[in-house]
Amino acid sequence: MMTFGAILQALGGTLGAAPALIHGDTVIDWQTFDRRSNALAHGFAAAGAGPGDKVAHLMRNSPAYLTTTAAAFKARMVHVNVNYRYTGEELRYILDNSDAAVVVFDAEFAELLERLMPSLPQVKLWLQVGGRAPEWAQDFDAVASADAAPFHAAHDAGDQLFIYTGGTTGMPKGVIWEQSAIFTLMGAGSSMAGEAPPASLAEHVARCQAAEARRKALVLPPLMHG
Repeated sequence: MMTFGAILQALGGTLGAAPALIHGDTVIDWQTFDRRSNALAHGFAAAGAGPGDKVAHLMRNSPAYLTTTAAAFKARMVHVNVNYRYTGEELRYILDNSDAAVVVFDAEFAELLERLMPSLPQVKLWLQVGGRAPEWAQDFDAVASADAAPFHAAHDAGDQLFIYTGGTTGMPKGVIWEQSAIFTLMGAGSSMAGEAPPASLAEHVARCQAAEARRKALVLPPLMHG
């Protein structure tokens, strides 16, 4: 059974100082990435969010975006991409339609979200990235720097992620993906064309740990495009 949450949980911080995320001059190594995503997962759970609950990502490209995604996967929660160009009803709609229990947002969107809060009672945790968090939200870095013990969950092949469409016709629509299906489409852990994928999670993790040369992905579009 391969899901992104299971892989991240099993891999932990074993890749050490190897870079996990590179954003401009900021480099986040795997040990730090693991620790901060664990802390966020614990923060989600402490707020009362659990497996199957949705984590809305209202952010521009940054390490915080993918750290939030990893935390959601570890906690068996569901990634929800939110277009940061949405305002008013579109934004309220996607947060309500997705049943978002956690909303992680860049500071620039705080004023907009504050106006929408009364119509989103299902949100259990608001996390602000950057700036000074308002009294109704928690500070992202503070939560990500808290309890970093491994977050253990019983991952399942049916664990999901959502990708919301742009709403070209009508309002945005959520596409539901099973993580195991996406992993299979991505090659199921095969490191190159023609190579057989690993037969187990343990084998996949062992291959990751043994490979000194790691592939790097240059992400050009906004992450919120899914």
